[in-house]
Amino acid sequence: MYFKISFDDQYANLGLINAVASYYLEEGDEGFEKYIKEFPSKTPFRHHEHQFNPDATMEEIQEYFAGVADEMVDAYLDDDIFRLKNDAPNTELQKLPEVDESVAEEVRRKVESLREQEVADG
Repeated sequence: MYFKISFDDQYANLGLINAVASYYLEEGDEGFEKYIKEFPSKTPFRHHEHQFNPDATMEEIQEYFAGVADEMVDAYLDDDIFRLKNDAPNTELQKLPEVDESVAEEVRRKVESLREQEVADG
């Protein structure tokens, strides 16, 4: 199994980086037969969204998504589409106060930096 991470500034006004991991199964992985039948074009079997503070490093973000990877597979095999879908549902995020525009702009710059790393990694 592997995953690819994408970033956006959806929550920049809250001072948070939004990251989405797309999970894929490979031949030999548990559940691969189910996956290949449902997704013959090998699209992701699961997406997981998580918000990070702007000081998070790419390594910390990758570690987080790697740490929940087995849970993603288990949820997929159990047909549980809601398990770990998003750690901070939008209703919780909406309760956070908006940050100063300078902080939001810093988050946007960090998102761009992470996107550049994403492209460089592959």
